[in-house]
Amino acid sequence: LAKKQNAKLYELNCELMETAKTHTKELRVIDTEIESIETQLKELTPPSTLSPSMIMEELQKIIAPPGEKGQKILNNLFAQTLTALYKNFSDLSLVNGFEMPPLDKKKTP
Repeated sequence: LAKKQNAKLYELNCELMETAKTHTKELRVIDTEIESIETQLKELTPPSTLSPSMIMEELQKIIAPPGEKGQKILNNLFAQTLTALYKNFSDLSLVNGFEMPPLDKKKTP
């Protein structure tokens, strides 16, 4: 009886070792694929941090025509953005029991 049990344990151990080897190989293949995908992602993803001047240049390319008219469009967009942000923060502050100081229209571009 002990010999049968030992033989069965040995057989099961061999199966376990083979399965572990197979899984290890599969994991290595998957790890290699992950590294390859991460490399591709890094190559395809633009840098996430842009300096303010780079952001301004990109906005000018996309939104505004070159020259004085384009600058006026960007200034107007900036002023409207600040006003919208102020309104949103003001609404949020009122919900939380605070009050924002009034927006100085003279200093807004």
